[in-house]
Amino acid sequence: MKLWNRSVPLSEALKDSRLSVEERSLIEQVPSIRSFAETQGLKGTQSYRKFVKLDQSCVVYAVSACAELKFEPHTWSFPIAGTVPYLGFFKEQDARDYAADLKQDTAQDVSVRCVPAFSTLGWFDDPLLSSMMESGPEGIGYLAETILHESFHATLYIQDQSPFNEGVADFVGEGLARVYLRENESRLPGALQAYEASIAQGVEYRKSLKQLAQSLEAVYASKDSDDNKRAKKSELIARFKQSKSVSREINNAYLAQFLTYTRESEAFETHFKKCGSDWRRFLSSLSRIRRESFREPQQETLAPILESLDCN
Repeated sequence: MKLWNRSVPLSEALKDSRLSVEERSLIEQVPSIRSFAETQGLKGTQSYRKFVKLDQSCVVYAVSACAELKFEPHTWSFPIAGTVPYLGFFKEQDARDYAADLKQDTAQDVSVRCVPAFSTLGWFDDPLLSSMMESGPEGIGYLAETILHESFHATLYIQDQSPFNEGVADFVGEGLARVYLRENESRLPGALQAYEASIAQGVEYRKSLKQLAQSLEAVYASKDSDDNKRAKKSELIARFKQSKSVSREINNAYLAQFLTYTRESEAFETHFKKCGSDWRRFLSSLSRIRRESFREPQQETLAPILESLDCN
């Protein structure tokens, strides 16, 4: 409610002297991104017509937790949204205090991450947040990706299925951001190249994270004692952090969240090609998915569901 009460129309936000020229330029693109989203088959809403200037780079701090020696994420349950593998707090200290208590009480791995945007799934009119805007020539690409990602959540959301919800929203957000930049290349020169270059920088890191998760899964599935598994886990993570010069804590909770968003990206790509690489056909086919399409909550393997869909 505080966010909504602080929001102002985009036209008024553009007059705010606290905003940089770059921030104003990004805000000016939002109506165009919203219109583009609708042309591609995403649900039209009243979101992103207002703006909130935050005093921090995160709007929410999300706590996630996972079993110590297997990728079994902890989940929280809510009306409408169903179960989700994260819990959000508006204050960082509240998130860290809760995470510490959760770790002590359950002996699970825990992680706290910065979240720049969230969706109320079309139930309310979400404002544009300053945390959604990044500086640099790739900034417009990331803003488009974020709005398109959150717009997908307002278009289709399946209760109790975060791997599907987040995985496909990530795929749609990134893919449609490229289309938007390509279609507006004359008006936004260099934006597509900058966005592609920035995405490419993260590809190798994501591949390495997947490899780390696969190596850990093999350790957890082995017949070693728990003590040996813990030792191998620590060694694999330490080796990864050193090779990638990573300082943040990496554990099962961090990796499980990463897998929620990326595990089935190849399955989505395969289905997209099956639909002739046509975004409207792809999104239309996904609209046929129901809660009953899944055999269990938080289902990780999505290829069989996608393979059963046609694109007509």
